[in-house]
Amino acid sequence: MKKLTFLSLVAALTATAAFTSCNNDDNNNPVTGQSISKMTSVVESLDEPGVVSFCDLSFSLVYDYKTNLSDIQILGMKLADGSQLPMLTFKGLPWQNKNYWKVTEAFNVMPTVEGFGNIPMFEFFGVAIKDLYSSNGGYAPGFFYDFEIDGQTHIYGPVYKGTTITTAPGGATFTNEDTKYAITFNQSSSTATIQIFGASFIDGMPKLNMAFGSIPYIVNGDKYELSIGTLTPTFGGAPFNRFPITDLKATIDFTTGFDLEFTCAYNGQPYKVVADTDRF
Repeated sequence: MKKLTFLSLVAALTATAAFTSCNNDDNNNPVTGQSISKMTSVVESLDEPGVVSFCDLSFSLVYDYKTNLSDIQILGMKLADGSQLPMLTFKGLPWQNKNYWKVTEAFNVMPTVEGFGNIPMFEFFGVAIKDLYSSNGGYAPGFFYDFEIDGQTHIYGPVYKGTTITTAPGGATFTNEDTKYAITFNQSSSTATIQIFGASFIDGMPKLNMAFGSIPYIVNGDKYELSIGTLTPTFGGAPFNRFPITDLKATIDFTTGFDLEFTCAYNGQPYKVVADTDRF
């Protein structure tokens, strides 16, 4: 069974995420609604592994607590071939409350699309949201989503971006503001995968897409804590033994962002990498 994805990438640059929430507490038909604007999202090709782009998604989410059905609209979605989709409307999808997360999962569903002939098939549709508030009272929900479309496109998010600093053995530092991070969770095995896009940890290193997989995690309140002693990164699904990773620790706090640290061995020397990111 396909698992919902988690993504983290941050820092308010040009596209910022805006969250609003409203409630209608009618006893006969209690409904909650949220709108989430411009979440940077990963677009992966299922036909060509490793081919990745990004799009900004905006969501309108309405949950009916009496019928346990949800209405979800999505704007800004594009496919792996670059084609742009108009507003997509999904009506009457069943949802469940799982540990205070409102989780909508569906298989083989098609949206309603105004004035559009080639309506996509969503082999998997997954959205999960948890109402949370930051220390200053701002609405900062936990939110993730995962879609497989027409057997060709995998879209998931959100993405986190911020500052990544590498400290060399001699103390020199290298700073990168462009690397993006996305985290996916496998709930059945309690492990996570950190997807890294545009990784460049030392001066002159080409920007690479890589993944750190099978990282155990625990849930500590509203935080997800990841840690592992050693792992081998993968590039395009293939292991890359030249750069072993050790002492990895990461924390996802939905109200503050995604923090990551690890040591990477390069030419036999330890380089310390620390990333401080926010939802992008």
